[in-house]
Amino acid sequence: MMTPTYLIVPERSHDGSWWAIAPDLPGLVMFGETREELIANAPDAMLDYFDAQRDAGFEIAAPGTYPVELIYDQEEPVPVTVTVPAA
Repeated sequence: MMTPTYLIVPERSHDGSWWAIAPDLPGLVMFGETREELIANAPDAMLDYFDAQRDAGFEIAAPGTYPVELIYDQEEPVPVTVTVPAA
């Protein structure tokens, strides 16, 4: 079992809900009605992403592979730790 910590970059949508990307996890977009809900939902979204990537034969990037500052600078990135069961 691993417990990596990935950064997510939250953004507020025009309707007041929230979404985020994790720069190290290309293609993953997470959502929540509030910022708190978004952050709470992030670990489950990451686990689903990891399962889909593994099923497709892709490797999972390590945290810190892609620099956050090159992607967004509006919201402060939030660290999210996820417990990943052994494959």
